[in-house]
Amino acid sequence: EVGKSLYSVGSFLALNKVCSTQWRKSNEVSKHCWIPIAVLSFLLLNPSWCYSQDSPPGFYIIMQMKKRCAHQLSTLKGDRSYCLTKEPIIAATEFESVSEIKYNKFERVKYVELKLTLESYQTFKGLMERFPETNLALVVGNRVTGILENQNNINSRIVPIRGSLNSTEIDWIYNKLKKGKP
Repeated sequence: EVGKSLYSVGSFLALNKVCSTQWRKSNEVSKHCWIPIAVLSFLLLNPSWCYSQDSPPGFYIIMQMKKRCAHQLSTLKGDRSYCLTKEPIIAATEFESVSEIKYNKFERVKYVELKLTLESYQTFKGLMERFPETNLALVVGNRVTGILENQNNINSRIVPIRGSLNSTEIDWIYNKLKKGKP
């Protein structure tokens, strides 16, 4: 996709050169030259066209970088941003299952449980043993939807994602994770 985009930009640059030569000769730009000039201007002013902005869902390592973060995502509410690894350490494809939304009225929370595959749980535990200060971010829908700070408290393959009883975020996370799952 990037190659096609770059090829298209090359075509526009060539056409732009023809149009600018034409303009210098006649002091007028023909109508067919305005389209590539407009498109080229858009591409140059919006660099996001050259790479995919969608991050696959999963758990990412939070990087402690202050400057030049290559992969920064904001929270679902948009109130905070995190610098993350480029790829998830545990992708959503490694979730064995996503539970239905559950309710605990005593604690006044609702939650979903992500069950990790045995292999992804071993990856998770190994990471936590070697780097106990590492925090993970759950990314869903190209947004940071949760932070896993107390990794050593997760002693099973089940990772609960909790919110208040009236939380719409839990419903949103559930719907995004269940999409495409059996």
